[in-house]
Amino acid sequence: MQNTLKAMSTVCGWVILFRVVITFLNRWILWMIPAEFDVIFSGLLELSNGCIALNTIENIYFRYIAASFMLSFGGLCVGMQTVSVCHNISSKIYFLGKTLQSLISIPLSMIVGAILFPGNDLSAIIGGILFVVMLSGLVLLKNSKNYSGKLAINHV
Repeated sequence: MQNTLKAMSTVCGWVILFRVVITFLNRWILWMIPAEFDVIFSGLLELSNGCIALNTIENIYFRYIAASFMLSFGGLCVGMQTVSVCHNISSKIYFLGKTLQSLISIPLSMIVGAILFPGNDLSAIIGGILFVVMLSGLVLLKNSKNYSGKLAINHV
């Protein structure tokens, strides 16, 4: 029971902390930037606040991409909750993985969004190119590792 209460208070503490930070930033800083970037920034800090604010983005295609990006990253608050409760997870590996996941979601969302919301053909082409470039980079990175999993350094 004590472990359960400790985990619940840790998770709730992170939610309250990030809500206070977002409220402070909205009051003193974020009002100066365009609404689209405010929504994405809020979503990167705390996912549910960003998702609630998505309706302030008028362009439905951009709203779709922003939602995909925020949902794939999960928010810094969710990440801190996860790392705090699951002690065997490295925060560095967790956030690198979430960042990679969210970066991959952007070009995929551009492609799918162009199908769902016609009139964004150029974005679909750009998204496809970005996805192929990112996938190629990942394959090259994977092939440049030696058997220990560390990057091989070739000395000249």
